[in-house]
Amino acid sequence: MTKKKKVLLVICIVLLVLTAALSVVLVIHLTKRGQDERQPIAITPVDSRDLVVYFLDAGQADCTLLSCPDGNVLVDTGLYEIRFRTLAYLNSLGVKTIDWLVVTHAHSDHYGGADSVMEAYKINNFLLGGGVSTAYGYEKMLEAAERKNINTVEPFAGYRFSVGEMRCEVLGPLRDYGDENMNSLVLKVTYGQNVILLMADTGFEAEAELVTRYGEQMRADILKIGHHGSAYSTSSYFLKTVHPHYAVASCGRNNDYGHPAPSTRSRLIELTIPLIITHENSPAVIFECTGEEVIRR
Repeated sequence: MTKKKKVLLVICIVLLVLTAALSVVLVIHLTKRGQDERQPIAITPVDSRDLVVYFLDAGQADCTLLSCPDGNVLVDTGLYEIRFRTLAYLNSLGVKTIDWLVVTHAHSDHYGGADSVMEAYKINNFLLGGGVSTAYGYEKMLEAAERKNINTVEPFAGYRFSVGEMRCEVLGPLRDYGDENMNSLVLKVTYGQNVILLMADTGFEAEAELVTRYGEQMRADILKIGHHGSAYSTSSYFLKTVHPHYAVASCGRNNDYGHPAPSTRSRLIELTIPLIITHENSPAVIFECTGEEVIRR
């Protein structure tokens, strides 16, 4: 073998090794962030004339679809890395139009797939939570909203909107906490007598102030607990006020943070509130709300 051929062979071997190494690093990265691309990418829609809530398995991220006969509300869009899986979920559920797209705050595990969602579907309204980011994905989301001429609203506590009989109210943030997670939009969704409370990434301080402001109005049938089940959210005081029938944690398998935290699990167990975790129920945790009762599907 000539010297030139030996050099080319060595280069080829090095490239193959580097490619394999990069693939391993990518798999480890996705696993640590709670992503598992082997998960199913289709969801069988619930045939209902009422509200159906789909807490999608978005890995270590949030993505919740609220669907009723009059339209759809999508709260957060998961990570950019799994945007195609998110779109596959929504396609399998027959989504064509999203009446309200809500991004609760400027963290990529909540807005990551937003620009792809805007490109794929007709979005009538865009509810943009507080905080800003100079990240490429965040700027792409804002550019897509402007390019698509989507009505964009930056809401305040007390802001309300409706889709048919589904009524939505922004409960918080009540003030600027100086922290992106604590400044997340907190959304209360009411359908008849049923209430769903979506806490985004809020923690103890914001929870306590919400309870002080709203009291018994915080009661809910379904609670999407704050910050993926972090140890610093979902206090006993808060849980005793909300008194949910179900708690849902949106988090990824084998995530780096140990979510949901053991202390959070313990508080829920102590109050006999069942905890349902998205990655354990992939591709989605599903509830049907009839206006009178909540049915796990």
